[in-house]
Amino acid sequence: MNANRVALELRALRELCACSGVPRLRAAVTQLRTHESIDADRAVVFAAIRECVERDAKVTREAVIAMATRAGFPDIDFEQYFARGDEELGGAVEALLKRRD
Repeated sequence: MNANRVALELRALRELCACSGVPRLRAAVTQLRTHESIDADRAVVFAAIRECVERDAKVTREAVIAMATRAGFPDIDFEQYFARGDEELGGAVEALLKRRD
């Protein structure tokens, strides 16, 4: 497992969770659709974010937790994805899109 990629995925998911601009979020989610996550929990969180976008709903902690729980994954550490300090969509999402390892 590539530690740099794992850290980059976490930062990218944090950026997605912090993004308040629906058009920018929709574009990023669309671009990341084919990205294969290293971690199953991260794949579930991304699927919940994608579901929010498809419903034109804001990505909130409550919405992501509810969607992941309905999908059968209530035990994910959701706090790590909503940690403050990451800004709106930025470098991590772009870097993840460029990575191919």
